[in-house]
Amino acid sequence: MIGLGFGEGVEGLERLPVDLASDSDAHVPPEHAARIRLHFLVGQCASYISQTQFADAKASAVLAFVGLVGARVAVEVDKAAIGPAEVLMFGVKALVLMLCLLIIFPRYPGAAQRQAIAARERFSWLALSAPGEGADAYADYIRAAEAPALLESLARSNSAMAQVLARKFRFLRAAFALAVLDVMLTVGYWLNAVGPSL
Repeated sequence: MIGLGFGEGVEGLERLPVDLASDSDAHVPPEHAARIRLHFLVGQCASYISQTQFADAKASAVLAFVGLVGARVAVEVDKAAIGPAEVLMFGVKALVLMLCLLIIFPRYPGAAQRQAIAARERFSWLALSAPGEGADAYADYIRAAEAPALLESLARSNSAMAQVLARKFRFLRAAFALAVLDVMLTVGYWLNAVGPSL
């Protein structure tokens, strides 16, 4: 039995030959093939949502750490003696904070973009919030939609979510690299500031 939900039995999958060609559904009844595709897409969507939350949590942690350290250092910096080292240190901190905010800050496309998304898929909240795509229009679409159209909708939404994730993790990698540089600059600054008194 092939189930739709997570943790349900997949005995039907275990009976499939291991060497079955990936482009062949000859040994899988059509209703099972649709369920397999749906199960895969829903699992992929859930994974992308978790990874998005993970990226946002990491960015929030870096934002808090760099912000707190920056605030502490700013209190101790002699305002009259600000030189290139201080400008570099606070410049790197500002870059890290901006990258973290770019990761966390939600982007919301305009009405025209949301309508274009709704023309391609009906799964994402962007598509469902497009002008003219109210609850009645969505209910009518779901009542009349064929299974392949629903699968395609979910697949297109997953693809768009993957692009968002790629951008978030690109920014996150840059934020982490700059945060390491920031820590080194801050430690160097602190050692230089308190070194003479040791």
